[in-house]
Amino acid sequence: MAATSEAVAMGVKAGLDPSIMIDVINAGSGMSTASRDKFPKSILTRNFDYGFATGLMFKDVRLCMEESRHLGVEMPVATSVHEAWKKTNDMLGAEKDFTTIIQMVEQSMGVVVKTPSKMNRVKGKTAIVFGGGQTPGEAIGNGRATCIVLAREGAHVVVVDRVLSSAEETVRLIREANGQAEAVQVDQTIGEQVNTVIADLHKRLGRIDIVHNNIGASLALGDAVATDIEETALDKSFAVNFKSAWLTSKAVIPIMQAQGGGSIVNISSIAAIQAYPLLGYKATKAAMIAMTENMAAANAKHGIRINTILPGLMHTSMAIEARVAAGWQREAVIEDRNRRVPLRGKMGTAWDVANAALFLHSDEAAFITGASLVVDGGETIAHGH
Repeated sequence: MAATSEAVAMGVKAGLDPSIMIDVINAGSGMSTASRDKFPKSILTRNFDYGFATGLMFKDVRLCMEESRHLGVEMPVATSVHEAWKKTNDMLGAEKDFTTIIQMVEQSMGVVVKTPSKMNRVKGKTAIVFGGGQTPGEAIGNGRATCIVLAREGAHVVVVDRVLSSAEETVRLIREANGQAEAVQVDQTIGEQVNTVIADLHKRLGRIDIVHNNIGASLALGDAVATDIEETALDKSFAVNFKSAWLTSKAVIPIMQAQGGGSIVNISSIAAIQAYPLLGYKATKAAMIAMTENMAAANAKHGIRINTILPGLMHTSMAIEARVAAGWQREAVIEDRNRRVPLRGKMGTAWDVANAALFLHSDEAAFITGASLVVDGGETIAHGH
């Protein structure tokens, strides 16, 4: 979060009383009615874009928009965020750290604000993200979001995907934000390709600190209930959802052992612990949890941490587009998935998974291994396992 002095300076430059700004900051949750009434409405309206950016430091963007409506100021959400960011950045200088603003915008609105962070939680680390491209669609996916977050926090990110153009698009977004990234084309289900890329990257980069196994699919692989799934579809599910993560782990663990440590995160799903109806996805994602625990126990003595994330219902292209392609109405899919989430009645986004991954890969999780981190908006605790 920007320092109090910076926030006060922002308010002063916008023509606001610094003593009132301090009161607002100390309140910690945005502008109180008493403080708000001290501001001439003309100033508030004229400087709404500055105020919007300031408000993002303290609270959810949706609440900021509600506050603006109370003042009689309406701004289109899609444009106000970028305009607020630009004017705030111009006013205080590009060298200032507005990581909290960026994260709140991204998490609340599912957009990418292209500016670098200076928190550096994984600074100097080499990260390989398998499945760092993007399923075509309207929403950003877990893999791309994770690549962006790791790069923003200082890592050199190798974006691996079986579709090179998709990996290159992720790299473009990272580089536009002044991050470091490169794209590599690999089919993660083929051991020879995985072994080659791991060996080449290790030789060229000197070490591998982070491996993130993101690829996975269900309906797109022909998944079905146990009595209907075809043998070929089950084989595909096993290769994509389980074997892929095993291949990368098998290749990189000896490297991490030799260098004295590293972090591996596997993306499973709450489908592994719920009554998910489709056999391939549930069985392989459950197996991934067991594999993570097995490898974590065996490699803790080497300083290697291996964890898994269990995302719940996420508004990602992989989740939405496969169902739309199967003939479901997009709006109905989104409404149904939102309805099943207890926390605010809305699906999570790829940024929720990416931030969980950042935590597990960072030194903040230095004493965590073999864990299964559920990121589901309360779905499993509300609806059972």
